[in-house]
Parts: sequence; structure tokens; C-alpha cells
Amino acid sequence: MFVRYRVLPGNQVQVEGFFQGGAPAVDGIVRVYRPDGSLLCPPGVLDEKGLYTFSYTKAEDLKVKVSLEEHVKEKLIPAQELTDAPPAERTEPSRLAEMLAGLSLILALAAFWISLRNAARLRAVHSATGVSSRVAETPHPTALPTGPSRD
Repeated sequence: MFVRYRVLPGNQVQVEGFFQGGAPAVDGIVRVYRPDGSLLCPPGVLDEKGLYTFSYTKAEDLKVKVSLEEHVKEKLIPAQELTDAPPAERTEPSRLAEMLAGLSLILALAAFWISLRNAARLRAVHSATGVSSRVAETPHPTALPTGPSRD
């Protein structure tokens, strides 16, 4: 069995376990140890792709141990490859933005309803007065003289 790792953004490390030929080490148990021998996090399990991701809060030398049946492999992750930044915080969308979006939707629906109501009222007025729905032709104004005539 082989083990490799990748340092990801947001203070995370992805561990991959695989066998010769590339087959994933599915269900391998992953343990991550601090320099003092304590576990960084509870043991994890490699998924169907042979991957497991864990988070850390400070840069320190870590030992990753992956075991599957009689196979055991260890990998050291030097602190220099890790950063001391705090884990990436997930920001929630602004409640104000959500409220404004909802208000905009309500106003748009109200405007649409009012336009439908006004169209229905106009049709009723036109049918009651006998005015056709076609637009009546507007008379064109006659041309006005622009100055004294020279006749």
C-alpha cells in the first residue's frame, strides 16, 4: 500500500491510500498524530476513492498512519508545508441581502398583478363604451408657417 498527501486551502490535508496499479485503499483507517504522540483528530476512514481529508489549526509536524488489514503505511508531514492560518470561516449570506431579495420578489409580483388588473379594466371600459381595441388614428397637425410668406 502507498500513501500520499496534499495540503489544501483552509488548513486541510487530503490523504490518499492506494495499491500498486492505482486501486484505492477503500476503508483504510487513517490516524493523524501530533509530535507528542496524541491524535490530532478522531480516526477516519478512506472513502471509495481512497481519500480522507482532515483539518488542522496550527502548523506542526504530523505523522499520518494508514492501515488496512495487514497493510500499514506511515507518512510524515513537515510543519513547513503547513500554514498557521486559522481554518477558513464560512460566511453566511447577509440577512439584509436575503430580505431585500424577498422584498424585490414581492414587489415584482405585485407590479405584475396590477398590470394584469389594469389591462382587464381597460378591456372592460373599451367593450362597455364600444371603442374598438385598435388604436384610433391621431390627426396630424398641419404645418405652421415659419415666417412671413413671400407671395
